[in-house]
Amino acid sequence: MRGIGAPWGRTAAFAAAITAPPTPPTLPAEPTPKAPSLPAEPTPKAPERPTEPFTLHWDAPEGCPTQAALAEQISMLLADPAAGGEVSAEVELRRQPASFAGTLALRTPWGTSTREIQAERCETVAEATALLIAIAIDPLATHHTLERTHGAPIGSPPNEDEPEDDPEIPGLAPTAFESFTAPIAPDPRVRPTPPSTVPPPDRPPRVHQGFVRLEAGGGLGPFPQAGVTLAGAIGYRTRWLRVGAHARYWAPQRIGHPLDSTVAADLSLWGAGAHGCAGPRWNEIELPVCASLDAGLMRGEGRGTLARVGTDRRPWVAARLGPALAWSPRPFLGLWAGFDVAFAVLRPRFHIDPLGPIFEMPIPSGRAFIAIEARFP
Repeated sequence: MRGIGAPWGRTAAFAAAITAPPTPPTLPAEPTPKAPSLPAEPTPKAPERPTEPFTLHWDAPEGCPTQAALAEQISMLLADPAAGGEVSAEVELRRQPASFAGTLALRTPWGTSTREIQAERCETVAEATALLIAIAIDPLATHHTLERTHGAPIGSPPNEDEPEDDPEIPGLAPTAFESFTAPIAPDPRVRPTPPSTVPPPDRPPRVHQGFVRLEAGGGLGPFPQAGVTLAGAIGYRTRWLRVGAHARYWAPQRIGHPLDSTVAADLSLWGAGAHGCAGPRWNEIELPVCASLDAGLMRGEGRGTLARVGTDRRPWVAARLGPALAWSPRPFLGLWAGFDVAFAVLRPRFHIDPLGPIFEMPIPSGRAFIAIEARFP
């Protein structure tokens, strides 16, 4: 039994090895190809933002604040110095006998401007300059800083819990803000309104004025030949109406008798009357139409070889009507030009004995004139 079992055991093990499926050979694993590594591109850096949004050029006499001190004051006024717009400022500070004067030239995205600043101390000029530049960079931030350090906004009720003494910005005296008011820089997003081209209204003339007028002219009608006439008037005027009194004089003329050339008469005429005018007016131009009633005397003096030649005076009355043009270059001055026509109602008549009539005033007459008028008050 022991000898049979041993060979069977070896046979069974061999049969089992034959019937078992063959084990595939194990091959070494191929290495996984690696992607070629490229050099990493450097990450682009954001452009560095300037720490100060302004360019400052400061020229001041010795003993005044330096440019660095002025820049520090501007930064103190701005909550975020890099948040405003780009501003370029040039400042020239000059010493005067009793004060300091500074010229500030600002260049901003919305334009340029120049300001003059004057104070007794150069520190005050520097503080005002810092305030102007800060307002140009960021007006809201500057306002908040001033509100935080120099009190509440204008118009707000006082807070009793707050101490009376407000904190101040180091190195920045409050006198610069109390004695200097700077305009708020315009918002560049708002389009400025163009200036109006409508001219200002003309100054209205005075409604009530007195006047004195002098006239000179020439006419035809009272005498057979054209003659020279002088006149003066005084009165009162409103915007559309005027009333007054006047006096007129016609220069004398010599008239010969038609029947005897050795006999003549010298005739002259004067008169006075009242007048009224009405007419439209446009600024300095006035177009009055005047009517008047005149009365006076005509004087006749005989000339010649006759023994009965003498002097006589005869009354006359006439109604007058005519337009004129008046221009007022000044409120107290008026220049006139016009003409009128007269119609005699009562006509004087002269004769020389024994030759008979020598002259009778015609019914119509006319004259043209120029005048200058003074107005008061």
